[in-house]
Parts: sequence; C-alpha cells; structure tokens
Amino acid sequence: MPAFRKLQPRKRLSRKWMQNPRYVLTVLINKQHYSVNLMEFAERLCKRDWSRAVDAAAKQTQASPTRYRSGSPAIVWKRTMRAEGGRSSRGIRVSRCTDLQRSAHGGPKCGVSMSVHKASVLTPKILSDALVTLLHELTHVAHLAEMTASRSKTGNRRRPHDLAFNIIQYRMARGLWGYATEPWEAGWAEGRGYAPTHHLIAWLCSAMQSEDPKVMRYLKRCEDPLKSKASTKPRKPRPPVWEIEKDGDDHVMLRWSRQTDLSLQHYVVDLVSGPGDRADIAELVEDAPRKGAGYICRMPTRLLPYLKGECEWMLDLLDFSESPSRVKGVFRMLRALEEWEKGNIWSARGAEFHKYWGWRGGIVQPVNNNNKGE
Repeated sequence: MPAFRKLQPRKRLSRKWMQNPRYVLTVLINKQHYSVNLMEFAERLCKRDWSRAVDAAAKQTQASPTRYRSGSPAIVWKRTMRAEGGRSSRGIRVSRCTDLQRSAHGGPKCGVSMSVHKASVLTPKILSDALVTLLHELTHVAHLAEMTASRSKTGNRRRPHDLAFNIIQYRMARGLWGYATEPWEAGWAEGRGYAPTHHLIAWLCSAMQSEDPKVMRYLKRCEDPLKSKASTKPRKPRPPVWEIEKDGDDHVMLRWSRQTDLSLQHYVVDLVSGPGDRADIAELVEDAPRKGAGYICRMPTRLLPYLKGECEWMLDLLDFSESPSRVKGVFRMLRALEEWEKGNIWSARGAEFHKYWGWRGGIVQPVNNNNKGE
C-alpha cells in the first residue's frame, strides 16, 4: 500500500511588514492631519474586480486580446505578500525619495515599482499624485495582462496609454472615488495618453481639499508626526566637555580631536630639530593616549603660550577647502587656549564654526568653577 505524505498546513503570510513607516503617508488638509497606508490601499485596489472595467474597455475599443495572458493585479498582490514588498520581487515596491528622483513603472510581468516624496507631511497634490500613480501602474498590469497595446496610425509606435487603458483607469477611479469624467472629456487623444491621468490627479486633489466623503473614507485622522511627544521623564542635561581643565597648580588636561592630532604630528612632531618647547610639546603629543574619538594629554601650563603660537602658525598653512576637519580642530584648540588666557575654561557644546572667524558661542566658565587640582 503506497504511503501518503501528510499535507502540511500552509504557512500564514505575515502582514507586519505593511506597517513600515515608509508606507504611511501623512497629509495636511484644512489644518487637520490625515494618514493612509499605501500598501493597505494597494491591497484593497488589487483585490477589486478589474474584469468589468477590462471587458468594457475591450468592448468599446475593439482591442485585440493578448496571446499569452500573464499576471493580473490580484496575482501581483500575491507576489507582494510573499516577498513582503521586497525590491527583488515582481510585486509592488514602494520607495521614498525627492522630487528629482521620482519614477514609476508597471506591467503584468514586472509588477509595480514607484516612489513617493519622502517629506514627513505631504500636500494634497503630492498625495493625490501618489494614489493616482499606484492606480495608473496597476491599470497597466490589468490592461497588458488581457490585451495588447494599440499602435499609432503614423509610425506604428506602441501606445500603452491608449483609449482602452484610460477607460479601465476611469472605471476603477469612478468606483473608488466617484470620478465621473470620461477619457475623451479629460483631454485624451492619440499622443495625449497621459491627459486623463493628469486630470484625475487635479480632480482628486480638489476633492481632498473639499473633503469629499468618497475620497476621505480612505484617510484617517492622525496627529502631526512632527509634533514633539512629551517624555515621561525629563532628560537630564549632559555636563559640558571642557577642552582644557585645570589639573593641579601647574598642569592642565588638554583634549583634541583625531584630525587635530594629525595636524600636530605633521607640523610639530615631524619638524622637531632639537631640544626646546617644541620638542617638549612633540613628546607629549606622541605619548597622548586615545580617549573616545580623540586624545587627552596632561601638559604643563608653561607650554600653553607656545602651543597657541603653533596653532596660529598651523592655521596659516592649512587650507580649509582641502582639509576642513583639521582647520576646525585647530581653531577649536586655539579658542580653548584663548579662553584659558582670560582665566576661563571653554566647551564647544552649542558653538558654531565659521571658516574665517573660527568658533563662536559655546559654554564659558571661570577656571575656579572647575578646579580639579584642589
């Protein structure tokens, strides 16, 4: 008796991936924020009955059926669910980008790929463009899955945005939003296949602004995503990181960045020719241990005026256009040394940098307020 393999239960496809913030579009309409999940809208759109719109288009235009039938919008959605919206799938792929990078294409074999503006809050025009673009590309799927694109009368060019395509798009938009302008009334003609799509985008934007119930039923109210949420626990301010700290009567702890260390190695350590203040500074720079993203060094206070002169000399040699990070680092050390001469310690927190004037702002306190040696 042949052994029958027990059928395993079909694995349930996950829907958590659809809650990715990339798919949630927020729009501001009449001072109220609304949101729509583009993937949930795509699922609803793919599962609608496209056959009536396709049959009506074939009947009105006498379009010839395709020889090899391929994926319908429902099949494209199945591919999307299996791949969880992955870019390598032949389902629906959505990305966020700027206006200059926007693109979209669709077909029964390749699926749908489209991009949406990456702003946190969209305008009604941008959201209308995104929703109509999705409908437009899925119409390509339904259209080319059942019939071949028509050819132009002159030049025999392929016209995928023919009358049949626009009739399908019009009938689906009528069922979705109550759009009632037929393609020829919206400006369709041979060579003007995009005219009904542009008319639909403008109409949908106007319907959103007037809060048409047939359009607003796909949107839900939400909070402003840019509104700061009140934290339960107040965040403690971090203590400032001082560039120079007093360490005893005649020493300080001096900090500098990695780029500043490269400048010191090149212009101070490598140019030592004999004993003296430069040699003493070079020895301390070479022995300075790493701490975090920079270095820390215990230096006698008698060497600080000479180190300030070295910083001024390095700034005359460095070019901001070639090494901006090094210029910023040396200016940072110079500002700390200047404040030390005034009897202050300085932190760069909150400071702003200018390539000609150096660092402005920051936190300044008298040296006695942070005397680690006493």
